[in-house]
Amino acid sequence: MTDRLFILLGFIIGLGPTFGLLWAIMARYESKIDDRATNTSFIIGIFGGLLVIVGHLFFIVNYSISAFGLVSAFGLALAECLLYYVYLNRKKLKTRSDKSFMGLAFALGSASMYIAFIMGQMLVNHDYYWDDVLGMIIFAAGVATIRGSMGILMALGNNRSKMLKNALIGSIVLGFFNVLVLIYLNPIKPFFWIFSVPAMVYGMIVFAVFFKKLADVKRWDPKL
Repeated sequence: MTDRLFILLGFIIGLGPTFGLLWAIMARYESKIDDRATNTSFIIGIFGGLLVIVGHLFFIVNYSISAFGLVSAFGLALAECLLYYVYLNRKKLKTRSDKSFMGLAFALGSASMYIAFIMGQMLVNHDYYWDDVLGMIIFAAGVATIRGSMGILMALGNNRSKMLKNALIGSIVLGFFNVLVLIYLNPIKPFFWIFSVPAMVYGMIVFAVFFKKLADVKRWDPKL
């Protein structure tokens, strides 16, 4: 398999779970969402994901289970939550009833680039077999759900102090996920796909908690 095909596969694995999750939620809460604004947030999130990749570049390339690696895991989580904070704290979004969906969409867009980068790097630099791709897809589901949860969390605050408090909470939750990433990137080769399962389970448990918050969102009012 050529490098170009590896990179393409990485993008497919990145966009598949993230956009699929967003599409399913948009279909469920259609009356509460401004489709155009939500899709725009997802696209902007893709570009925001480039900043996340830059932040994680050294962390991923030089991954190691060490004191420095653990500190970096939580530091990068805080920086990522603050990125969501900057996007959601704009004046035009403060009064919107569907801000939670915008936070979700932005975070999922960011996650798609993060997944594509990791998958592309792993596929290009290591010898993997098709059964290993299953582990990558499982891992991608974990990345999508955990970052989607952080997008919802950061949208819950209506003022700066509340959002900053949520950023600290998010840095702890996402930080632990980043630690799981360290474990995932240092696998015992015959059990490569198994190391992706804890990340998926952790992401889905966290997402189940924050997904309930979407039911409380008021119906979208286009006059706002």
